[in-house]
Amino acid sequence: MNRFTITLGALLAAGMLLAMSPSAGWAEKNIPPGTPPPVPVNPNAVGKTVSAFLAVAYDFEESDLCPALLVRNLYAVMTLKRDDKVRYFSRDLNQTQPPTPPFCFGEASPPFEWQFISDLVADAIPEFFKRCDDPGVVCHAEVKSVTNFQTSGKGLLTMNLVIKVQVPGDSDD
Repeated sequence: MNRFTITLGALLAAGMLLAMSPSAGWAEKNIPPGTPPPVPVNPNAVGKTVSAFLAVAYDFEESDLCPALLVRNLYAVMTLKRDDKVRYFSRDLNQTQPPTPPFCFGEASPPFEWQFISDLVADAIPEFFKRCDDPGVVCHAEVKSVTNFQTSGKGLLTMNLVIKVQVPGDSDD
């Protein structure tokens, strides 16, 4: 599989960091209307449009080993839609080979959770844009908008995304 220059993983991980941070004042409730999105958004992003719903469940505990959270498992389910095509993708940290041990959220450089989401997106994009799976083709994806960001503060966050994917040689939507 070729490499993607996808910034989506970093953007979603930033939102996850905000959502899971124990100091976040809104961690126990839905985000109030009018609050800026929890991830960086490029409202000027161009490319082909894919709509997404992302749900991330995380099994965590506060630990003296980590400044934020010790994450025991991370599970993401993403539904992507383009026109009338809908596909579902998931990733479970406990199902990796070899199994991924617990990690400190936000500790690694880059944070481990960024790669987790980035890999999920990288696996999904070729289902909609076959050229992205061709040798030498590099596709770029950006989040154009985030809506309905919600977190339980207890191990679940959800959001709707509009993703713009630049596919070399193809025109934008």
